[in-house]
Amino acid sequence: MQVSRAATSLKVTTNAANYSFGGKATVTAQLGTTYTNRSVCLHAQQHGESKFQLKCGKVNSAGKLTTTMLVNRRTVFSATFTGDHRYAPASASRTITSKAMMTSSVVKPSYTKSGSYRVFEKKSNPVTKTWVSPNNKGACVKYTVQAHRSGKWKTVTSGKCRTVNSSSQVTYTWTGSRATGVKYRVRATLTATTRNSTSTSDWEYFRFR
Repeated sequence: MQVSRAATSLKVTTNAANYSFGGKATVTAQLGTTYTNRSVCLHAQQHGESKFQLKCGKVNSAGKLTTTMLVNRRTVFSATFTGDHRYAPASASRTITSKAMMTSSVVKPSYTKSGSYRVFEKKSNPVTKTWVSPNNKGACVKYTVQAHRSGKWKTVTSGKCRTVNSSSQVTYTWTGSRATGVKYRVRATLTATTRNSTSTSDWEYFRFR
């Protein structure tokens, strides 16, 4: 006669819910009461990739098994307990998100440098190029341009989606009104996708002469 086995608790926790690109996730499996088997396995499955084993072993005296992993996209961490004579198998999971790496640069037309500012002719239309990692082809990137006036940065344009291409790049051309002697800055924001959470680039600075 087959005797039903008792259930035990199993939980997966992480030290954060959302990480910077390349952030270190600390992943912990917490196992409850068992009879003879005190081992669990931790696995990870990154968005668009196959599940793989992170660590297997006996939990410590507090019932925990911990490991770390560098993350750059949405990842599902899972734990499994195979059971023993008295306790049934158990599984648990935890999903985390990660920001993408956004690298922007005002790339053309020709300009000179003055400190951190790219200086353009007033008639120029500065072009900002952004690289997104990992590849987020088809995602929406929005650009924000601010002008420094009366001692404060004030947004002068923001909003329209620009689609990331197959090379995970996107460009933006500034065609708005401009004034000499005014400082401007621009940055890109990636709208959250199934791969990455909302992410922003650093500000890039420019002005006109």
